[in-house]
Amino acid sequence: MTPSCLLILVFAGCANALNFTSVLEWSDDFGVHYKSSSKVDPRFLAVYEEKLFLSLYGFEGVQYSLAWLHINATSPTLQPFPSTIQSTTDCSTVRVRSARGIEVDTIGRLWALDNGGYTCPPRLLIFDLTNNNTIVQIHDFADEVVSNTNGKRWLLNLVLDQSENGWFAYIAESFGRHLVVFSFERNYSWRVKIENKQIGAIALSPMRTRQLLYISEWDSKEIFSLPVADLRAGVKNASLTLKGSQSTSTYWSATVMTMDEKGNLYFNLNKHSVFKWDTNAPFKEEQLYMVYNIQGGKNTSCLICLFPG
Repeated sequence: MTPSCLLILVFAGCANALNFTSVLEWSDDFGVHYKSSSKVDPRFLAVYEEKLFLSLYGFEGVQYSLAWLHINATSPTLQPFPSTIQSTTDCSTVRVRSARGIEVDTIGRLWALDNGGYTCPPRLLIFDLTNNNTIVQIHDFADEVVSNTNGKRWLLNLVLDQSENGWFAYIAESFGRHLVVFSFERNYSWRVKIENKQIGAIALSPMRTRQLLYISEWDSKEIFSLPVADLRAGVKNASLTLKGSQSTSTYWSATVMTMDEKGNLYFNLNKHSVFKWDTNAPFKEEQLYMVYNIQGGKNTSCLICLFPG
């Protein structure tokens, strides 16, 4: 099996070319024993103090889709979050049934996006990590915002925006080709139609200049932007501005993007490639990593690979 590393929120093939550093390492089952047919596939991560939170893709046999581990542990074992494995059929229980994007805000709250299940609606759960993981808010999305019919929704990720008017979450919903905006103070969400484009990933400008939301299309080389002010103002339809298109002939759509505090946008984060664009300048992609033929290897996975320097 191919060795793999979690590189800025997603798994990527470990490469000697960039001299990645393995921070945590364990076997493929992460120390968790599920059914023999199941696989554990982490998608997103968030860090709070010495805890690393992971959303797990819901393959058959996986008992929970949101987990945590101690960063400083030698061979960390995933633990369910919340701490007990609860009923999958009782929608009133505090359980993340199909975790997607997760983030920890600046005051220690974990925001967990839940795609829901066959009988339970999609929702957003917010936990206070500074107060015994107590529930701050559970927001069930109305059917006109996110379809409550299983198979007709595909929540992907969320980013958080702290503004003068409170906290907002911007959520990518690929199936319905729209964004979802959630206002924490109002406990209210609404749908924003995005020009009939199937959203692949989103990323927010750095905190000091949070003016633009960057958006990639699901199966496209193009990256767009959208003024955050429009989303805060409650628009229901939005027009995108094309920022650039990847020039490389070998590419994978940007299903995950992230941005650092300097304004560098990292995209095409997958097991094949990593690209960067300094958004302070006109669009120009920089290839940080590319693999064309992944060879088999040791049955080992490493989590969090960091760029040198």
